[in-house]
Amino acid sequence: MLKLKLKETKMPESDAMDAFLTKIKDFMEQLLNIDEVFSDKQLVSKALATTIWLLTRGKENFSFDELISLLL
Repeated sequence: MLKLKLKETKMPESDAMDAFLTKIKDFMEQLLNIDEVFSDKQLVSKALATTIWLLTRGKENFSFDELISLLL
């Protein structure tokens, strides 16, 4: 159930990024306490997807070049 909650966790527009990342870390600690593993790859994907969503929200068309600019 915790893994599902972690996967479905979305960052509300009103939250700050640090609050969202703290929420993800809290889920991770809860999972570790019950000997469940959520890979670093999955966590990185979750954080990056959320970051990209935040940076591009409101834009229907977002180009690969714009993504590169954000990443650099």
